Amino acid sequence: REDIGTPPIIRPRERPTTVRESWRDLEQSDDKVRAEKNRCEKSDRYEYIKNMPPDAKTSLGDVRDDDSISGFTTYRLSYRKPSRTLTSRRDDFFHPSEDRCLTIPEAKRLTGLPDDYEIPNWEWVIRCLPPCLTETIANKLQQTVLN
Repeated sequence: REDIGTPPIIRPRERPTTVRESWRDLEQSDDKVRAEKNRCEKSDRYEYIKNMPPDAKTSLGDVRDDDSISGFTTYRLSYRKPSRTLTSRRDDFFHPSEDRCLTIPEAKRLTGLPDDYEIPNWEWVIRCLPPCLTETIANKLQQTVLN
């Protein structure tokens, strides 16, 4: 920024975290996973998602043979790559190897929120600014503005 004499450079601290790394040691009840699968099976995208290969990071457009539903932003995540940015449509993000949407604990891990942070629903998860991004911005502001 020219007004404070420094360019706004924010660099990542390390390489991006993969979905597998984010979910390491994640414990969640079978009931919550089953409930998410049941909810997901009611989605208009579910039949298409079942045709997506596991761990492929493919989109709905790759397996759809008609234009009956939009879904150009619907993806199956890959364990080996970082997650896409989570958005308000919960049915846009499917588990890498199971035919279901993500659970709230899985989404919290992908956004960098602590496991013990209370989140009542999906919308709260996607509206949170990831703690690591907040820390980076705060540190950069302290270095450039307050020092």
